Amino acid sequence: MKYLTITIIVVIAGFFIYLLQLLQLKHTSFISARPSLDHGVKFAEFLETSRQNTKDTITTAVNARTFLVIGGNGFTGGYLVEDLLQRGASRVRILSRKGRPSKLSSVAAHAAEKGQLVWEKGSMSDSAAVIKAVNGMEVVYLLAAHYGSPTFSRYGEWSDRKTKEVNIDGTKIVVEACQNSPTTKLLVYTSSSDVVFDRQDSVNRTEAETNYPKDPACHYLRTKGKGEKALLLANDPKGSNGGLTTVALRPSGIYGPGEDFFMPKVVEPGWMMKKIGLGAFFYFDKSHVSDMIFVYNLILAEELVLAKWVQDQNKNQPSIVGGNAYFITDGQAVNLAAWEAWQPVFSRLEIPLHHWLWIPSPILRFIATWSEWLLHKFREAGLFDAAPMLTEHEAWRATTTVHHSIDKAKEHFNYVPIVNTTVGMDWLGEEMVRRYENL
Repeated sequence: MKYLTITIIVVIAGFFIYLLQLLQLKHTSFISARPSLDHGVKFAEFLETSRQNTKDTITTAVNARTFLVIGGNGFTGGYLVEDLLQRGASRVRILSRKGRPSKLSSVAAHAAEKGQLVWEKGSMSDSAAVIKAVNGMEVVYLLAAHYGSPTFSRYGEWSDRKTKEVNIDGTKIVVEACQNSPTTKLLVYTSSSDVVFDRQDSVNRTEAETNYPKDPACHYLRTKGKGEKALLLANDPKGSNGGLTTVALRPSGIYGPGEDFFMPKVVEPGWMMKKIGLGAFFYFDKSHVSDMIFVYNLILAEELVLAKWVQDQNKNQPSIVGGNAYFITDGQAVNLAAWEAWQPVFSRLEIPLHHWLWIPSPILRFIATWSEWLLHKFREAGLFDAAPMLTEHEAWRATTTVHHSIDKAKEHFNYVPIVNTTVGMDWLGEEMVRRYENL
């Protein structure tokens, strides 16, 4: 009887691990599907129209200037690089650990052929590489970051060390290189609204009402906040070498066509359940309120900061944006925990959306917290290597009402979103249909 019991336990455990591996295989196939490097025709036309509508404010500020984009091979960085190129930047340089990618969008490829777009291979935590990349650049955009491994995790010595190395030490290296450069006068940091996320419900939260939390829930939050703080303290437009203006933007939930970091995790459960006719049948909180930002709204904010800085420079005065952090969103309150915000994407992908099963937020947080811990222990023991569907931080962030005011950005540099979340999600849904058509 004893051996039979052990055999049954082993069989059940083996089946459970096999099932996890099958799910992980499907998960990996979905997450690894890559979007096209080029935009759809209608979306490309929309971007061109937007550039035409803002040529007097933004294009004149961009035209003939030199830019370094640290993290320019990434999702948001790629949008920024393309927009700077198409607005007439004389040169855009990308600092990336991998250097020039093997595949480029048509815009990037054309600019590279002309010498308008170049790459420096290196890490932002490598002082020599950063100094070389900054050399000769007038404006530096810092978008690179390390999110932990798994993303937004709170465990693991390597993840702890790596996020600190990049998000704190690397940011300080970039700041120092810009301070010592005779040409670099503006440093714009793409931070995150998460750096002040404290798990407290709040609506229309302003920058003045927020502080860095004492005990952030993951490596990324802790290190990103410290990096942001160091960068803002370095603002000194009258300092040596002509001074340096530093600014931080705090986007909330970046999404858009081509995003392959966060949105696939949101869509995947409904997509997998679609196969058996269920789709997205569960929800967490119908009263939940949050906000997000469409990627091109963020690009406009990045460039409007530049435009305001140029305007103030022409008046021979320190810029109002210097030393400030700004919440940047679509300016729309949406529900995430009951899938309201994702409806256009689900509709495009023909994923049924139901409210059949209510999973209270505390239960989701409990499951995410302990599954993250358990999978971490599995990895440490060498038994099973899989990232949690949601980490503790992601579960809290998805179910806590946190809505941010963008009034400060409107007042200081005339930021006005040109795409609301409903329209932005539809653009994303259109691209995801093409991304997963063969899966």
